[in-house]
Amino acid sequence: MRYETKTVRVGENMGPVDWDHPMAKDVPPIWREAERSPADFTFGVYERSILAICMYDGWPYWRPTPAIHFIGPLGPDWTHFNGYGVRPDSIKRRPAQGTSGSAQDAQRLDPQGAGPVRQDAPQSPQGDDQ
Repeated sequence: MRYETKTVRVGENMGPVDWDHPMAKDVPPIWREAERSPADFTFGVYERSILAICMYDGWPYWRPTPAIHFIGPLGPDWTHFNGYGVRPDSIKRRPAQGTSGSAQDAQRLDPQGAGPVRQDAPQSPQGDDQ
C-alpha cells in the first residue's frame, strides 16, 4: 500500500499578476510599479498600506484573480481589481519621508524640533519651568 499527500493552495498569493487578465489589462501603469514595490504605494481613499499586488485564489472566485492585499481597518484584507470602490486612481505613490505636511505645519514645530506645539496650550515667555 502507498500513501500520497497532495498540497492544494487555496486562498493565498499565487504569484505575479497576469496583466493580460480581463480585470488587469486596463489598469494604469502605476499599478505595475506598485506590484514590484508595494511599500512605496498606498491604496484607497484612506491610503492603506499595500502588502502585495498579485494573483489571489480566494473568495469569491476560487481561482487566481488579480487582487490587492492591503492593511484594512481590521488587519490584512484582500480586494480584487474589480472590487467595490476600486478605481484606476486607487493606488498612489507614498509621499517621501519628510515631505508630507504643509509649511504651516512646519511653523508649528518648536525651536528644538522636538515635535508640534499645541496651539491651545498657553505659551509662557519664561519657558515651562514655572
